[in-house]
Amino acid sequence: MRLLLLFTLLLSQLWSTQLDNRLLSILQNEPQVLGSYTSDQNVIRSLYAINKNKPLWIGHAQNINDLREALQNPYFNYKFKDFYQSQAEQYSYLLNNNMNLDENSQELALLDIAFTKSYITLVNFIVKSDIDWDKVSTKISELKELKDVEAHWEMVRKSSPSSSELFSAIANHNIPGFLRSITPLPQRHQDLIDALLFYQGMRDIPQVKYGKDLKAGDQHPFIPDIKKRFAL
Repeated sequence: MRLLLLFTLLLSQLWSTQLDNRLLSILQNEPQVLGSYTSDQNVIRSLYAINKNKPLWIGHAQNINDLREALQNPYFNYKFKDFYQSQAEQYSYLLNNNMNLDENSQELALLDIAFTKSYITLVNFIVKSDIDWDKVSTKISELKELKDVEAHWEMVRKSSPSSSELFSAIANHNIPGFLRSITPLPQRHQDLIDALLFYQGMRDIPQVKYGKDLKAGDQHPFIPDIKKRFAL
């Protein structure tokens, strides 16, 4: 039995690329590469574990392209946050059709992890936005304790998708569909994104000075500027 186990381990080592080995080493021994928080590190390790600690992105051009497009799509990333894109771009020059996975294994492993971090943070942003739920909860509690103010937060804390759901989208080459499926209130979200893009696209908007509160029938020299603003 021991001989069989040793033989199996030997075969797995022979068939593993240097990229596989380097990736596994980082996952096991370099938590700082995975993220600043233990929870983030655990999600990344869990995702790779489902894939037997093999690269999730290197060698899968469609998924890489889909992820990059999603990161640049205001429907998903309406604040155009970096989400580790700049980190990934440091090594993206290594991606080509004839790349040797045994060359630049360190850089390719870091690139694969950077794509994974981009993917996970984008998913969390879609589901939760960038609300710090713990901070909100603390502030509400402080209002009650310090100022005797009863506050109710109507938004519901949402959980991130499971590692298996994250992996399924990658394995099935369905990242765009998955991201759309987790977008809350899709039609309202689309309307808000359309409005945001409309206002972001406006140029040379005349500034309207503040003079006083106006009501219907008032005369004021700023009214022509207000009319121009509404006409845009």
